[in-house]
Amino acid sequence: MSTEEILILGDDDCEPCQKLHDALKQEEGAGKVRFVGVNSEEGRALIQDADSAEIPTAFVREGTRWGKCDIFRDGDTIILSCAGKVIPLKEAEKDE
Repeated sequence: MSTEEILILGDDDCEPCQKLHDALKQEEGAGKVRFVGVNSEEGRALIQDADSAEIPTAFVREGTRWGKCDIFRDGDTIILSCAGKVIPLKEAEKDE
């Protein structure tokens, strides 16, 4: 299980953001990931630091800075790729 501090930048009017948020409700409740609005003060600071406005976008804390990550989703499996490091956020339930 990941111990990194992970933020996902999104917006209520962004359908892919809402689908990702819905898919990660359990992980958010467990404190594994935190969602931040693109128009919040924290969201605007992330956009400025990353020089990017694409949403949804994931960030992982790297010391005192946030590193931008790519989000990959295949069904119920959601992973991040951050500077060559793979971070699983949610894995599909295995059939027994």
